[in-house]
Amino acid sequence: MQVCIIGAGNVGSALLFPLAYNKLVDEVLVINRSKDAAMAAIMDVASACPQDARKISYAEPSRIKESDIVVFTAGVKMRGQTAETVFGPNLEMAKSIADAGPLKPSAICILVSTPIDHLAPALQKYLNFPANQVIGFGGDLDTNRLKCVLQNHGQSTKQVHVVGEHGGNAVAVYPDEANYETITNDLRTFWSKLAKHSTVEPRNLATADQVSLLIDSICTDSKNVHYVCGYHPEHKMYLTWPFKIGSEGTEEAVKVPLGPQATKDLERVVAYRSNSAFALA
Repeated sequence: MQVCIIGAGNVGSALLFPLAYNKLVDEVLVINRSKDAAMAAIMDVASACPQDARKISYAEPSRIKESDIVVFTAGVKMRGQTAETVFGPNLEMAKSIADAGPLKPSAICILVSTPIDHLAPALQKYLNFPANQVIGFGGDLDTNRLKCVLQNHGQSTKQVHVVGEHGGNAVAVYPDEANYETITNDLRTFWSKLAKHSTVEPRNLATADQVSLLIDSICTDSKNVHYVCGYHPEHKMYLTWPFKIGSEGTEEAVKVPLGPQATKDLERVVAYRSNSAFALA
């Protein structure tokens, strides 16, 4: 199995470590605007595991055509900008990299760039790939964050889900919906609070950790459940949702027991997605 990482920034460089240790990954290519930055990330891995680091190498964009799994981590960060502002540049960046191949018809694409819930369907449409092969990442982070928020408020973390979108439009799903407005606000502002508390740019190491687990589920055809942005057949659009993940990407969308407040929030997200400018991309 060959994995290609687009971008050697915080997420891309951190992702190299678990991929180096993953015995199901035979080769890892790193495509980055700066070869020096890519080589620095590879050398960092070699400092921890020199034997496993041998399978990681810098590559020119054209080699993307060889890869079974392509992870798009490069992109413009929001840094006070709106999702609409960064959507265009990040979509064009993903398109230009994909065009360098072209991609294998069977390749699984994982997008990490912002705004993920809008980039994933736009790239899937551009590539004309089956929807199951183009996945947006972020929901696994939100689900863990929701558990953390509930735990901090002394509430149960059982039967917890996050649906709708990653980040600012995340919909919290938990059994009794107690303290719903506060829980939802804490969930949606989790990352901004994390960044505020950091004295340097946050590494966001959690993303690399969770993306590596997603890749492992693809490699092993495990059917493990991951919260990702995928095509939901009932809503007929891409949504962040729990999906079973296998060797061909997203499979079955898992049933989620929505409470009345979560139902209302999800309806609002679906309506926004249907009528936003993103839908026309």
